[in-house]
Amino acid sequence: MKKINTLLVLLVLIVSSCKKEQQIPKETALFSRSNSKLTSSRPLNPGDPNLDATWDWTQHSWTAYFNNANGSVGSVTTLNPFIDGAQKVYGNVDVSKADMYPANGWMLVSRDFGTPTEANAYPFLLLYNKHRGILRVCVLRTYDVQSSYQQITLGYATNTTYPKFFLYSSTKPPYAWTVEYPANPVNTQSSEYKQTAVTFAGVQQWMIADFDVNGYSATFDENTSFNIGVSEVTQSDVVLNGNIQLDGTAQPQAAGGPSALGIIKNAESFYAKTAEGVAKVLKIPETDAAGRIAGGGALFLKSILGLITGFSGGESAVPYNIKLKGTINQTGSIKLTSPKTSFSVYLKPLTGSVAYRAVQNIPWGVFYLETANAVVEEVTHYTWVTDEYGYPGEVYDGFSRSVKFNPNFFANSLVINPAIANDVASVEAWGANTGVDFVPVSVFDQAERSIWAAKNEYPLQLGVKITFNNGNIVYKLFSF
Repeated sequence: MKKINTLLVLLVLIVSSCKKEQQIPKETALFSRSNSKLTSSRPLNPGDPNLDATWDWTQHSWTAYFNNANGSVGSVTTLNPFIDGAQKVYGNVDVSKADMYPANGWMLVSRDFGTPTEANAYPFLLLYNKHRGILRVCVLRTYDVQSSYQQITLGYATNTTYPKFFLYSSTKPPYAWTVEYPANPVNTQSSEYKQTAVTFAGVQQWMIADFDVNGYSATFDENTSFNIGVSEVTQSDVVLNGNIQLDGTAQPQAAGGPSALGIIKNAESFYAKTAEGVAKVLKIPETDAAGRIAGGGALFLKSILGLITGFSGGESAVPYNIKLKGTINQTGSIKLTSPKTSFSVYLKPLTGSVAYRAVQNIPWGVFYLETANAVVEEVTHYTWVTDEYGYPGEVYDGFSRSVKFNPNFFANSLVINPAIANDVASVEAWGANTGVDFVPVSVFDQAERSIWAAKNEYPLQLGVKITFNNGNIVYKLFSF
């Protein structure tokens, strides 16, 4: 006697043997180079030109050396991507307006463009904007591989401490509202938090991504480092066609076994059609059974899950004959991700180290705001009602919330990186009974202020805008 799990095994075998109308592109030899001589990093010994903190990245072109698959060193000279209209990194064709100049706050963090005698597989350049808190990662795509786009990730390498640099970045999860009130999730500083960017660079073009690291930490471990990973992603459209026919007998099982959803997953895209025997198995009218399994892309899921539900009812052992016959169609896409390189860069110069590290002292982070100093208050609302006997009573009718900022809130809560404090032109706030305009935080701090939400409305938000003398602006919205 065939059990239901036997049927499921047959089903998997049939699905896996479906005819493929469109082949998935195969990875090229370069797409998987685990046995090659390519390296993602190399020691930077004293005297290496890549340690020069005065290197001018604003020059018209960049020459980089890279390690070939056979171990030889190749080179390429590319147009500076920030003025390359063909690459369209930021749409900056006007050299004078390109977003890369030290006057706009950009600093050189680290690079490895190789040398004529030694190089890694993927030359890179890291820049940092000290006023915007932006880490710009530039990696040269040196090899022609079969990919649709590239993916760059930024995270912390495994270290003893994780500073607040990612605190205000997009790695924070979406606000998760609870039944009682909206929560303001905290971006836990750990190696699990990563930022991701997608690029579409061609061969011998620069993959460029900007990452938000403007949370300020007064101190951090000298071994703290960023880990940067680059992957090639291939996306292929796939259509599968085939047939399915299952014949067998099912025996009811005792209740308490695995649920149907625990047995079959991701079957929504499959299709099957049969009405034979289903009515008897499910103990429903035949017309209802036909309705369950006729028409629509979820027929296969409905019929199979229905059958399993019928088998797991725990009733007496009366076997049922099963016949399933129909077609399977699946249309979708498959993504293949191939890691290309990964390297770590220490955030401090670390004199004497041959590892990748900052070539000068970088004023990491822009600001930190201690939002815990705000006082969040909630008022629960009840409505008095009269029951059918005329007795009054309370019925929960929602809540309203407010956030109170005591005088000198910003004076006690806002810390701007002292290394750039003299570059600040103004700091303004919005959201606490200030109307539609920002007000200077000095004015904000003069009195107690509150923001509130009507019954069951949220979130409560406070905006902070920091403007620098060179025109750079950092704006953040805080939710309570």
